[in-house]
Amino acid sequence: MPSVDSIIKMSLYFNCSTDYLIGTRVDWKAEQIDRVIGRLSAENKEKLLEHAKLLLLKQEHDEENE
Repeated sequence: MPSVDSIIKMSLYFNCSTDYLIGTRVDWKAEQIDRVIGRLSAENKEKLLEHAKLLLLKQEHDEENE
């Protein structure tokens, strides 16, 4: 069993939460996405939202045509 210090060092190295490493949290990608989005300017957040909406429309269109 790794020590607490080892778990913290691994979480820093792999850029994930300690919860993820010990298996109590699996939604680490959402955490990473929140971190990245939080660093964007307001203008770029708007652009990202518009792009996400377009991706969703394309996905729905593709699903209808399968």
